[in-house]
Amino acid sequence: MLMILPLITGIACIGIGRVRITPQEIFGALTGSMDVSTMTRMTLWNLRIPRILLAALAGAGLATAGCAFQSLFANPLA
Repeated sequence: MLMILPLITGIACIGIGRVRITPQEIFGALTGSMDVSTMTRMTLWNLRIPRILLAALAGAGLATAGCAFQSLFANPLA
């Protein structure tokens, strides 16, 4: 459950924003199978997907640092 929830949240965040993008447009823009407007394609590839990937990398980095500090100091609260 904890591995699937971030994926579902990331997929949901792709469609939410100032420019509303439907799930069909998201799927079409990601796969290239549907004719999607240039604004939708640019919004996805230049704004939303990089932000979601950066948030995931930042979270992974913080989790790794927390695990390293806990093992280094032998303190579960570190």
